[in-house]
Amino acid sequence: MLIEFKGQEFKIAAFLDRFILNAGFGKVNHEELKVPLGTWPADKKQKDIGAFTLLTTEHAFESFGMALFTRTLGMETSEAMELIAGAKKESRSKRIHSYSPQ
Repeated sequence: MLIEFKGQEFKIAAFLDRFILNAGFGKVNHEELKVPLGTWPADKKQKDIGAFTLLTTEHAFESFGMALFTRTLGMETSEAMELIAGAKKESRSKRIHSYSPQ
């Protein structure tokens, strides 16, 4: 599945096979993994990956969210900050088992 927003593609890795093959490689292996968001997984390695993902994602909420919410959706800055704060709080919840296919 290709995700596109305002002309920007977000999941292009799955479509890179043809470029790799055209560059002369004989075989391409594509594997999709589920990357957790937060420290909810029981597995230690997945918990560590989830903690790192949560750290980077929390910073991304504001850096990516502010432009989207204020410029594209026309929200007031205070309204956008409130939404971002709520997203950060929810992302830390161990009741919500979020993950991202990578």
